Amino acid sequence: MPPVVIISGTTGGQWALSCADGWIIKIDPLGDTLWTRHAGGTSLDMLGAIIVDSNKYITVGFKSVFMAGRQGWLLEYDANGNKLMDKTYGGAQDDALGDIISTGDGHYLALGQTKSFETDSTPDVWFVKLNSVFDTVWTKHYDLGAITGDSSCSDNGNGIIPFGNNTYLITANTCKLCDGTDGIAWYTIIDSTGNITGTPYVFRKGPKNVFAGGIRPTADGGAIITGATSMIDSAIFLNFRSEDMWIVKLDSNADTVWTKIYGQYGVYDGGFSIFQTADGGYFMSAYSQIGCTPQYDFDNVWLMRLNSVGDTLQVCRWGGPQNDDLLNIIPSPDGGAIGVGCYNSNSNPLAGPIPGNCDFLIIKTDCNIITGISDAISPENSLNIFPNPANDDATINFTLQKSDHVSLVLYDITGKEVESITDSFFEKGKHILEIQLNNLLSGNYYLKFQTTSSVQTKMINVQGKRIKILTNVW
Repeated sequence: MPPVVIISGTTGGQWALSCADGWIIKIDPLGDTLWTRHAGGTSLDMLGAIIVDSNKYITVGFKSVFMAGRQGWLLEYDANGNKLMDKTYGGAQDDALGDIISTGDGHYLALGQTKSFETDSTPDVWFVKLNSVFDTVWTKHYDLGAITGDSSCSDNGNGIIPFGNNTYLITANTCKLCDGTDGIAWYTIIDSTGNITGTPYVFRKGPKNVFAGGIRPTADGGAIITGATSMIDSAIFLNFRSEDMWIVKLDSNADTVWTKIYGQYGVYDGGFSIFQTADGGYFMSAYSQIGCTPQYDFDNVWLMRLNSVGDTLQVCRWGGPQNDDLLNIIPSPDGGAIGVGCYNSNSNPLAGPIPGNCDFLIIKTDCNIITGISDAISPENSLNIFPNPANDDATINFTLQKSDHVSLVLYDITGKEVESITDSFFEKGKHILEIQLNNLLSGNYYLKFQTTSSVQTKMINVQGKRIKILTNVW
């Protein structure tokens, strides 16, 4: 059973053009709402990262303040939704907080962006230490430098984790035009007094776009970072640069162990959030516009399960005809994941504000990403169903790259197992399974194909009767 989950975000107008409030939601293990809270004023106020500390909920973002632009914003609530603290931080210009962690000694570190305390004419990364009652102990700001020969770039800190003894790893992005074509991803180690230790590492410096989306610690004392890159995929259409999903594994010295890039040339893909699983692999939430069905024309949710070196084990997709993004994921006790984001939003700036009107999305999966799936793929073994939709029978074709144990299980649309089709050893090569479906109720089902090294899931629309299997190999 998943835990109670607390979520922070934004509700109200179309974010970029009108007023909005910070929004805090507490849900039970079945996804039902326990309570919600709105906070903010008459302008644009937004919340992002949230942590749980001593059964209290602390969230940060930015709040519009009269005559002072936007300021960094912190709210604290108790377990029953009672507000305990509401504070703003910053100067006379636009400032914001994007992430916060507890240092374990009653203090907190928050990371974001400041215009009030910038070095030159553009925002800097902003690092703030707070005491137990959220008063400022000290602040630091960092100018990440130039992209194309000058120092007028916009810098934004977006992720912070503990990293070693009284040190912290932060990620940030910098850009000159900030139009999605000139981004640079950046990380460095910060000591307990906010000073940079060593040389900041820049992932890319040049005309191609790279940005860091999320960072999490790993069991070996290192870290895993996800984001997007156009280092390989540089196609541009109507000023929209395509990108690819991108992750980087760091060791305990913050040196790169390996990197992976996923996606399709000429398509807009990227990563939002990632965490390490108990077996040393990873769950990653990502987005892609790969057109696998007519409905996948804009961003759609990709939930990816990776092995310990970043190879793809499974990809599941959710979404419809508009923009759908899973912005953050966390592990659940059953080995699965819980993710939150937005559903049915706008992704085209020519069509209106981004994201515009949209709904809140939450997805709970098990360790094999079965519940609620729409589709899944694997790089190792192929699986096809024909015809689909099917009437009384269908043919399953699959190819094994090596002899392996194969499990084929049929699930209904809620993720409940309907029938185990086969659970047997098959030789390397191509196989055909003919199935009769005329004993099943009409509707959509999911066929899960699993070997010892990969998992695939296909949707099948069926009507018919009992399943009967005839096997052939060549």
